Amino acid sequence: MQRRNKGFTLVELLIVVGIVAALTGVVIPAVGKAKATAVKVACAGNLRQIGTALNAYRAANGGKLPVRPSGLDQTNPHVFKYKSLTASVAKTMEKYAESRDVFYCPGNYQRRTPSEWWTFQSGTIAATYQFPFWLKSSYWLVKVPDYRRPNGDAVIAADYLGTDTTPAAPLAWNHDRPDGQSPEGMNMLFGDNRVEWRNKARGWMLWGRSNGPIDWYLAN
Repeated sequence: MQRRNKGFTLVELLIVVGIVAALTGVVIPAVGKAKATAVKVACAGNLRQIGTALNAYRAANGGKLPVRPSGLDQTNPHVFKYKSLTASVAKTMEKYAESRDVFYCPGNYQRRTPSEWWTFQSGTIAATYQFPFWLKSSYWLVKVPDYRRPNGDAVIAADYLGTDTTPAAPLAWNHDRPDGQSPEGMNMLFGDNRVEWRNKARGWMLWGRSNGPIDWYLAN
């Protein structure tokens, strides 16, 4: 009696390859989506901690938000200290947040971390979150909130770090860019300490440019 060859036929192999390819096409996007969601959640968690820290500062300082010392311009609201200046708000921010880590979104595409940006070799200290209450009014595209008495509609911070509309932009971003230009959205911290995910569909948009300051703000 002849033994039957238990090897796969070419047709069977092609079927298996097709099934594997189909599963890969489903699994890989799902994993990527899950990772992006995890990053959003982590960045939002940092913002909540930042909100708690800023509320603690306000409670100890007559309801006021931190003010950057003279010498720090108002065009890049993610910078705590510039390399050539002694003026700094870094110690204040760190004191109330109790950790430098909360100022760095884990999804940042240039892998900005406290070890890199808090102790940057040039002497500059910067976060990967923006603090719009440090912006001058000319950089707003809508009415500036009253940050002396911020309400639930006032944006206190966000995890959008501006990017140009070209792929070669030197500025870092924190979330996926499905169109190859602007991030798909951002987590935003509001005056009542809630954090929400916002994007163009929900009426919020940010934009920047590589050859000048980030023209931060909201167009709805």
